[in-house]
Amino acid sequence: MSDEPPAGYVRSAVLDLMRLPNKAAVQKYCREVTITGSDFANVLLNARIGALAPFQYLVHQYEHRPLHLDPTDEEMGSLAQNGVGPARGKARKFIRKIFQTFEDRRLFSAHLIHNPQTPEWHLFYFDQRDMRQAGNHWKKGGSHIHYSRHNIANTLARDVWPRIVANPPVLPRSEHVRYSHDG
Repeated sequence: MSDEPPAGYVRSAVLDLMRLPNKAAVQKYCREVTITGSDFANVLLNARIGALAPFQYLVHQYEHRPLHLDPTDEEMGSLAQNGVGPARGKARKFIRKIFQTFEDRRLFSAHLIHNPQTPEWHLFYFDQRDMRQAGNHWKKGGSHIHYSRHNIANTLARDVWPRIVANPPVLPRSEHVRYSHDG
């Protein structure tokens, strides 16, 4: 993205981030900014409909559920056989698997905005744990998204995207950006 916003530009933390010239500027900005849900959604929707041309938009959604937590037919049937009252035996195992699935699954989302004529690309990604206010992996804490780009990951879009859509995704180096569900 060019350094200068176009005439009539409406302030966007996401687009401002994408316009920064280098890794040092990105790191400084990421420490200071909060991206709002509405700003993020507006940029992604505009990218999706081609309003950020010549940039193109790719999205990948991925749900990982550990296979060992898939209940067997026998475990599912045992719940009905258990009847009213505390779960026993295989019914109890079925219930534990369901609760553990909600803890261990991963709902991953990646959004790549790239210019096919240049090496420039911008990647935003997160999973449901990143969206938690507390109890996620970010040392500073709070809801956040991950941001990477060509001059942080030092790789081309054509090389980074196949890694993102791999199962499981192989993620490039990134910066944490505070995220607000409000606004």
